[in-house]
Amino acid sequence: MATTTETTEELALDRVDIKDAGAACKKITVEIPASVIDDRMGDNFTSLTSEVRLPGFRPGKAPRKLVERRFAKGVAEETRNRLMREAVEKVVRDNKFKVIGNPVETDEKIPDLQPGKAFKFTFEIEVLPDFELPKYDNIPLRRPTLEVKREMVDKEIKVQQERRGTVVPVEGEPEPGDYFFGSAKINDREGTALGTVAETVSRLPLPDDPDRGPIGGIQVEGLRELLGGKTAGETVSVETTGPENHELEAVRGKPITIEFNIANVGRLIPATMEQLLAMTGLEIEGQLRERLEQALQAQIAGEQQDILRRQVAKYLLENTEMDLPQRASAAQTAQTIESFRLRMLNQGMPAYLVEERMAEIREAGAERAAKDLKLMFIMERLCEAFEVNVTDDEINGRIAQIAMRQNTRPEKLRQELIRSGRGPMLVNQLRHEKAADRVIEMAEVSEITAEEWNKEMEAEREAARAEAEKGEGSEEKSAAKKTSGKKKSKKTED
Repeated sequence: MATTTETTEELALDRVDIKDAGAACKKITVEIPASVIDDRMGDNFTSLTSEVRLPGFRPGKAPRKLVERRFAKGVAEETRNRLMREAVEKVVRDNKFKVIGNPVETDEKIPDLQPGKAFKFTFEIEVLPDFELPKYDNIPLRRPTLEVKREMVDKEIKVQQERRGTVVPVEGEPEPGDYFFGSAKINDREGTALGTVAETVSRLPLPDDPDRGPIGGIQVEGLRELLGGKTAGETVSVETTGPENHELEAVRGKPITIEFNIANVGRLIPATMEQLLAMTGLEIEGQLRERLEQALQAQIAGEQQDILRRQVAKYLLENTEMDLPQRASAAQTAQTIESFRLRMLNQGMPAYLVEERMAEIREAGAERAAKDLKLMFIMERLCEAFEVNVTDDEINGRIAQIAMRQNTRPEKLRQELIRSGRGPMLVNQLRHEKAADRVIEMAEVSEITAEEWNKEMEAEREAARAEAEKGEGSEEKSAAKKTSGKKKSKKTED
């Protein structure tokens, strides 16, 4: 048993030495005077002596020296850790640092507290980069003219039928398009656990689909052979190389083994038109088409706004210079991936498609993560400039919107956001959208036909693909990112 007392006094420091240690990084050495160490240790032992229970003594009546001998190591360690936290907080507060992430101790071994001696330690913190926002009023933007066409309504009806359909258990051999639900473990080649995926879904590719897809959220090749003939209770193992943009640093670019434990196999039975009409409270197909056309018109307006926001982001990225902190660039990966998940859910993507896109995003590489981090800093600065806030009504509205498009209850979605820690990401997404919208209000927006826009976007994608292939280097490096094809399956033991 060891305890430390709280203190409200300002921590006194003998010396604070601050040096630049790379891009937006500070290396700080702090020395806490011996008098503070002795006073704090004495206070903590006094508090402990009044509370501790030791054999042969009534509570709080054990001799002070006995308490010190019994709990010296624990009290010293807790006192040291608390003093270090207070010292870091004081340095950050006194120097008005805007810290990103957690402090990193750089001492090979943190020294122990010694009575009558000052305590010195060194740590590094990454801070918000110092940069200037570019001129952002009256920037040129283009908005494609989009309209609802009959084939779009046909496609949306099919989407609604699938979304409101029923997934039934598969008896016997799975068929192309069937879903495999379960959990996954990611290990290194020696079998050491690197991470787990509590809930994941894979799909046996359709005949015209590429023979690749996500296992445990990571793209692998040869999905037909991996999943074909598998049933609930089996485990599928595949060796591959971790994507460079994975949330877990230990997985990035490393040889890994994914073990996919199949809990059940399901087949989606789309809702019939009659069922869909009954679910929506409508009587005839024409009414459904009219409602979907109105919804698609609102969706198109949202897509047009998203297109303008992406142009704003591109302009800001291209016209802002900054040095990015390295550790924050790596940490940004997880936040970026979750941000994309929320965006795709808001667009109404079904779960298996979200899983596939997430696997693709994880393969995007470190350059993408750095770009997303840079954009995050820019948008935060814009939020400050515009004094952007998000109201509870706006948060509830977005949750309701996502829930409607995912055919789930808002309260269930809210609980999932809280449980998974994605709530703050949703708030930041709303804040950044509002900041981008303020820039759009000041922009010079011109119209462009959908055909012209699509041609330009395809040309940009082709250029990006060519640049990516150029950066891949040798064929061996490219092949290293693909699955080795080694696989096995077994019945899960009880």
